[in-house]
Amino acid sequence: MVSFSAADTLIIILSFALILWFGFRVKKSDSLRDAVLSSGELTLPLFVIVNVSTWYGGILGIGEFSYRYGIASWFTQGLPYYIFAIIYAFFLAARIRNEELISIPDKFEAAYGPKAAIFASAVIFLLTNPAPYLLMAGGILSSVTGLGYPLSMLIMLTMLIIQIRRGGFRSNISSDIILFVLMFAGFTAALIFLIYNYGGMGFLEKSLPAGHLNLTGGAPPLYILVWYLIGAWTLADPGFYQRVNAAKSTSVAKYGILISVFFWFLFDFITNSTGLYIRAILPDISDPVNAFPQLALILPEGLKALFIMAMFATVYSTLNGFLLLSGTTFGNDIGGRLIKGGDPRQLFSTGLAAASAIAFAMAALVPSVIDLWYYFGSLCIPPLLIPLLAAYYPAIKISSSLTLTEMVLTLLTGVTVLIFKLSAENMTWLEPMVAGLLVSFIFRIITAVIGIIRK
Repeated sequence: MVSFSAADTLIIILSFALILWFGFRVKKSDSLRDAVLSSGELTLPLFVIVNVSTWYGGILGIGEFSYRYGIASWFTQGLPYYIFAIIYAFFLAARIRNEELISIPDKFEAAYGPKAAIFASAVIFLLTNPAPYLLMAGGILSSVTGLGYPLSMLIMLTMLIIQIRRGGFRSNISSDIILFVLMFAGFTAALIFLIYNYGGMGFLEKSLPAGHLNLTGGAPPLYILVWYLIGAWTLADPGFYQRVNAAKSTSVAKYGILISVFFWFLFDFITNSTGLYIRAILPDISDPVNAFPQLALILPEGLKALFIMAMFATVYSTLNGFLLLSGTTFGNDIGGRLIKGGDPRQLFSTGLAAASAIAFAMAALVPSVIDLWYYFGSLCIPPLLIPLLAAYYPAIKISSSLTLTEMVLTLLTGVTVLIFKLSAENMTWLEPMVAGLLVSFIFRIITAVIGIIRK
């Protein structure tokens, strides 16, 4: 447990109180659409706040990457996502918003039928499972309170279930306001402190290892390519889909994403710069995933607590969003299709409880944030990406039965490659996500060629 002064303790208590108050102050949602999309009331400022804060759950990963590889962290973990977000804004946002569907499985059902929708729902449930963010948030809460990991995670899940069950997405929007402020305030204050006490660019150039200020960090082109392919995650991200549908208009969705890119760049600059200073000041951290927490230990009174709450806010804003999505997917998209005539609100509540229980179990069984990200992202994005794009661009669409076959084949390919990669130490170059996307792409080309020949 980290030791805190009276000022630190006061900042932490006030921050938690504000987060709780903002989350519970909203009116109760009265329908499933209201719970999931806040009845399409998301204005431009709120869209940007929610979009920016929810996208940054992996703050400890940013610290680790920037500590290990310098600004190559931004080149691989930031820039690809800006590119795909801009593509999303110009080519998908309006099409998605104009349909006013609730979720990606709804679009799959409309385009490919109920079987494809259920399969997509199962994949999305795994993808949106909040276990990685629960693990990080539990760790931070444990360090602040001295409570054990399991109890810290249980406290947060209980609080979130009550909050989301009452206000749905509207509760997430409200709490994200204070979380957004804490994120930027804590990291900006820490960076200013570091620059003031250690110096600017000259200090970094003198103190950092060779290559830390190189864009690629000496990484091979294939390694860089893999990270840019992973950035395509954005195009099939259920959270993006939800927020676009919750936007007040198509212009709010489009320009909200573009403005979000600016804030992502700004926050990336602040966090990656902070990571560079940590590498220069504390060059012997044994586990770089603790780079940001290690910095908190040497910050002065008051700033220490603000920085810890900034880390917590960054994780918590994603945790609440993913829990809502995961609960909706389990209750509405899976349960609602398998249990005909079920009460949508009851299914939603059941989904939240089930998603929370599974997240807790996964966090306990696989206590590695990086592993959880890697497994879920690598396996779940490829089966969704090309079929979802094809649903909005009929020129590349194929039949429903072939699409379902493609999705199953793509997922099985990813699972097979992952098993082979984990069992063969000399096969570290194999990437399940790349293999899955390649199979999906080739399958679609072959079916298109066969279709042309038959005509």
